Amino acid sequence: MFKTCAAILRAGAYWLGGSRQSPTVGASRTPKVAGDHVRQAQRGWVSLETAFGAIAIVVVVLAAGGLLHAGATQVACHDRAAAIVRQLARDDQAMADQLIDDLPTDWQIQSRRDGQQLSVTVGTRVAILGPWLPQLSVEASASAVVEEGL
Repeated sequence: MFKTCAAILRAGAYWLGGSRQSPTVGASRTPKVAGDHVRQAQRGWVSLETAFGAIAIVVVVLAAGGLLHAGATQVACHDRAAAIVRQLARDDQAMADQLIDDLPTDWQIQSRRDGQQLSVTVGTRVAILGPWLPQLSVEASASAVVEEGL
């Protein structure tokens, strides 16, 4: 009786996918229980689900990397705007021009002066998931008061 129960348990584990070896030597792989024909019809779905899961993981990782890139670009825009407005507030036009020339070619800069207040905005566009999808506009502004007497 014990040998019969063990053989049944081995056969159940085999058909449920737990063991790759046949429960008995020379046993056929035909379904022995009522639900086996359903499991055999779904054999390729595991590969398909794994493929879709892998694609989803790749898209999420790319999106996270793109968002990190956008954040780093935001910080760089703010640093450049602050440096440029600082030089303009000190009336150091040569250094401000050098900082503007050092900007990447696809970055835009706008400056405005309202009385004693200077404002500089630096911006660009960042591709989150590649150049074929819509891009995110990133910009940062910095302001300073004009320094007199330097």
